[in-house]
Amino acid sequence: MNIHSSHLAYHIVQAARRRQTITYGELGEAVGVIARGLGPYLERLEKWCAEKSLPPLTLLVVKVDTDRPSDEGRYKGKRYGEMSDSELERLQRQVFAHDWDQYGKVFAPREPQ
Repeated sequence: MNIHSSHLAYHIVQAARRRQTITYGELGEAVGVIARGLGPYLERLEKWCAEKSLPPLTLLVVKVDTDRPSDEGRYKGKRYGEMSDSELERLQRQVFAHDWDQYGKVFAPREPQ
């Protein structure tokens, strides 16, 4: 199944608005794919955020057992796995504080194709 990055981002932005993280399982269920299949989509979203100089939305997608994002995710060249809890929390606060409403149609809910 193919999903649009905007559909994926929509659910992460909703978590950001609630000032919460979302697990891989919750996100997979929301977009209709198994959690292990999210990697390529999250990678595209991560690159899009970097190109637009936006806070890293993908940082809010966490493992249920550790409450940390994938070690492989990156922000400004640094892997999430190399970041301390305080660094991750600081970046999460930036994601929470960002005005995602300005992207309205980009992150509109869509059905997967």
